[in-house]
Amino acid sequence: MITMRIHWLQSTEREVMKQRDPQIHVRIPQSMKDALEANAKANCRSVNSEIIFGLKFYAQHLEQAEKALGTAVGSQPNAPQK
Repeated sequence: MITMRIHWLQSTEREVMKQRDPQIHVRIPQSMKDALEANAKANCRSVNSEIIFGLKFYAQHLEQAEKALGTAVGSQPNAPQK
C-alpha cells in the first residue's frame, strides 16, 4: 500500500466542501477503499478530502507530463493531419 504522508495543505489551498457541491458515486475494490481510509487517517483528512487531493495531484502531474511530452489529454499523436 502506498501512503502519501502530506500532512496539511496551506490554508489558501484548502477548500470547504458544501452540501450543494456536485456529488458522484463510484464503485471501487475493497482494498482501494481500505487504502484510501488509511491514507486519509495518516494525512489527517476525510476520505473525501483524500480523494480530492489525489485527483488534484494526478491532474497536476498529468499536466506536467503532457507539457514535457508536448501532448494533451485526448490528443491522438498518430492521427493523420488535415
